[in-house]
Amino acid sequence: MAKTFFICNAIKFPAEAFSTNSQLQLVEPDGLGLTKGEPTTQLLPIDKIYLDDFHTFDCYHETTEKVFGKVFGKNFAYYLRPHKFYSFCNFEKELALLRLNTDSSEEVIKLLNGQPNYKLSKFDIDFAKIITKLHEISGMWVKVDNNQNLDSAAYFGKDVDRDPGVREMIENGELSYIQMKYNKDGQEHKIGISKRGSITLYNNYQNIETELEMAWDVYKKLLA
Repeated sequence: MAKTFFICNAIKFPAEAFSTNSQLQLVEPDGLGLTKGEPTTQLLPIDKIYLDDFHTFDCYHETTEKVFGKVFGKNFAYYLRPHKFYSFCNFEKELALLRLNTDSSEEVIKLLNGQPNYKLSKFDIDFAKIITKLHEISGMWVKVDNNQNLDSAAYFGKDVDRDPGVREMIENGELSYIQMKYNKDGQEHKIGISKRGSITLYNNYQNIETELEMAWDVYKKLLA
């Protein structure tokens, strides 16, 4: 299963715990429950430092999923979907990585920026610079503006980045995602980089530290 690390600049990122919770839990006699209220977000520091510099936070965030239904005879128009994930912050470099999908990560960043103790900003992805450092790109996704209800068009194949049409799209800043073969320690890894600031790992890794080490290697060699 693919794993996503969302990168952001952490200008202000306190080491203390953070939580927002305004939910009401309704419990029926049979033990079933219905959660109502605003989504909950929590960041809890844990006693674990990876790669010597990354402080770890055990995190929880709920996204609002719009759907209509009825529970316990009560109508509802949404439910809260839970996401458990880790965040890693390098305080010295003012950089944070959220091991969470891009949409939810952006939601977490927006929420934290509404708090006085946090200041996080988008990490800019420069595909033109990244491509000059790559050995081989296997696929690209380009933003599409048309009336066909399409958000992007995909291009695949060896040396796809050398196609004149694709090169023009890259220069115009229309590239939204690239997929590539990435070499580390003599092994080939399938990864992806999003314009929105995330690194996706497609290979399976033995533990969270190996995943973080891989994402950090991609950041240092391609993005920094």
